[in-house]
Amino acid sequence: MTRSAAAAWAAFGGCVLAVRSRRVGRAETSLMVRVNDLPDQLHAPLWTVMQLGALASPMVCGAVATITGRPELARRLVASGIGAYVAAKMVKKLVGRARPDDLVTGIQVRGKAANGGGFISGHAAVSTALAVEAYLTFGPVAWPLPYFFAPLVGFSRVYVGAHLPLDVAGGAAFGWALSATVHHFAAREVTRSAAR
Repeated sequence: MTRSAAAAWAAFGGCVLAVRSRRVGRAETSLMVRVNDLPDQLHAPLWTVMQLGALASPMVCGAVATITGRPELARRLVASGIGAYVAAKMVKKLVGRARPDDLVTGIQVRGKAANGGGFISGHAAVSTALAVEAYLTFGPVAWPLPYFFAPLVGFSRVYVGAHLPLDVAGGAAFGWALSATVHHFAAREVTRSAAR
């Protein structure tokens, strides 16, 4: 396992420990309220960016990679993205943290209310998994994906009242860890196949 994957798994573990108390700390509450209180005019553009973390996103990215002649990348994108989505559902059940409007007073829920557990953010996990795979494949040219667009997906989930900041941080760490792990083992398999 790479250092990047190990660090991301450690960060995810730290987030799990932080939310186990079931209490929302003062700093997390303050950040939640500040982001959630931003103007309503941001809803439409942030909703659009938020779709980068939806379930369809890995399949769309995989299809684009396939059409452009990168089938190996397509498989990794789909494996990381769908894997992050499915695993996030399991983590939600195991951790059992509620959504922000059940934990923090005065939260404004924009759009359709999210259901299920709050930790981790599946949108943050999926968008980060895809962004990390792109970065590991293409290098610095892909930097806006993991360092701007994936964080913006997480930010949007806090803004619409669907997740608390630690839900997003945990989702991003999980997506990063999963994608880096998939990439590492896929690269080892390619090297092993080439050596045969």
